[in-house]
Amino acid sequence: MCGRYALWDEEENLVPLFNVDRVFAPVQPTWNAAPSQLLPVVFERLIEPEASNPHSGEPDVQVRVAASKPGLSGSKSQVGPEASKPRSDAAKTQPDGFVERRLQPLQWGLVPSWARDARRPMINARSETALQKPSFKASMRRQRCLVPANGYFEWQTTPEGKQPFFLTKPPAGPNPTDPHADPDVCAQTGRAPQAAEASAANPAEVAASDPVMGFAGIYDAWQGPDGWLRTFAILTRAAPDALGHIHDRSPVVVPPDLWDEWLCPTIDTDAEVAALLDAIPAPNLMPRAVSKAVGNVANNNPSLVQSLD
Repeated sequence: MCGRYALWDEEENLVPLFNVDRVFAPVQPTWNAAPSQLLPVVFERLIEPEASNPHSGEPDVQVRVAASKPGLSGSKSQVGPEASKPRSDAAKTQPDGFVERRLQPLQWGLVPSWARDARRPMINARSETALQKPSFKASMRRQRCLVPANGYFEWQTTPEGKQPFFLTKPPAGPNPTDPHADPDVCAQTGRAPQAAEASAANPAEVAASDPVMGFAGIYDAWQGPDGWLRTFAILTRAAPDALGHIHDRSPVVVPPDLWDEWLCPTIDTDAEVAALLDAIPAPNLMPRAVSKAVGNVANNNPSLVQSLD
């Protein structure tokens, strides 16, 4: 399972990395994201032609159109043949309107739209069965999202008690022959390559070496007596053998070349979604033992991801 994670990259990095069109609230760094918190999620919505001004009626302080997105030609705040095309050739063409990619805070802990109440939110969904479960199947077809994260925490049971680990993607290194090097990360973020080893005495330096990943997620909206509650869950899978000794489950980490397909709301049949899940490889993650202070949600600072070694 995945019950805690961290995201400290700034909004200026996340917007071009995930090709975001609109940001709905400032992104606040967190080193101890926990269930029930409002956390930034990336998803797509189809804007219909009738909504001639999709930004009207929403306060400017909360909604911002993302500017300066390398690789994009023109604004998609218009309806037309080019605006209506999804980002990937594998995605289905929209007949009308355009697809808007959002970075928006949702509450961690999914509440299905049909639920009688919001007392039993679900923070994880097993990818192997999500398409068959009533709580998840509708969202799996049409409401998939990416959950940006620099890494996540998992606890290993030991004779001395539970030891937390922080698991993250291997950083890009200066040596192109390094099997753990990932040059695509630096290309997308615009940051200089980081050495795989960071000084354990400097939490900020440790944090800088952990590139952003995109966890596979699903979201939904539930209407309660006090209005709409928008929530999400993170998909999990069997942990790779290299990580199974820490915990038998891990998040589904979507590689960047599948982000467009995962977000596309018109890839919506069970067969298509199942094929998409099958195409996602097992994650290549590096664990490091960290302080037990992460167990207290009140603790939230870079030292939580600092290696104990």
